[in-house]
Amino acid sequence: GIFLDQREVRKALIRRYGRDRVVLNTFSYTGAFSVAAKAGGASKTVSVDLANRSRPMTEENFRLNGMDPTDEQIIVEDIYNYFRYARKKELEFDLVVLDPPSFSRSKKKVFQAEKDYQELVELALAVAAPGAILVLSTNCSTLGIKKFRQFAEQAVKKAGRRYKMLEEHRNPVDFPPKAGYPESNYLKVLIIEVE
Repeated sequence: GIFLDQREVRKALIRRYGRDRVVLNTFSYTGAFSVAAKAGGASKTVSVDLANRSRPMTEENFRLNGMDPTDEQIIVEDIYNYFRYARKKELEFDLVVLDPPSFSRSKKKVFQAEKDYQELVELALAVAAPGAILVLSTNCSTLGIKKFRQFAEQAVKKAGRRYKMLEEHRNPVDFPPKAGYPESNYLKVLIIEVE
């Protein structure tokens, strides 16, 4: 559950973006981005995933990295419900990680990255503090980089905010796309700062 193709993004959280931030890690699975942000000096992490198995894996990941999982929030919940809760409670986050699966299904909603990613960005922006960092990530091979960038741009514009592109990551060198197999060029990560 520690995806090797995301190590540069985790390094970015450790080296550049985690310090003193309150972090929301959505679709958190094993909590790898939360652990990286905490290693980078995050003041608090909130890891949200729908799967019950995510909690013990995230707790173990914190422990294996010499961190106390009881100092962090690990929540088993549908992310859409959590976003509603966060808005109601007027919670704000300094760093939000959006790394959903390409396709997922809960009792109430079906998520498909190539259609629904922009909505996720809009929900994240609603709980993003001024100057927040958003890590927008997808491994959906059918969602092209141009459309992915448009999702980010349109969501920010709809929220009446502006953003600055900080970093863009694609497949790392040891996960090279294969000629004639466009699906192998799957990873797209945008790290943006919103005002």
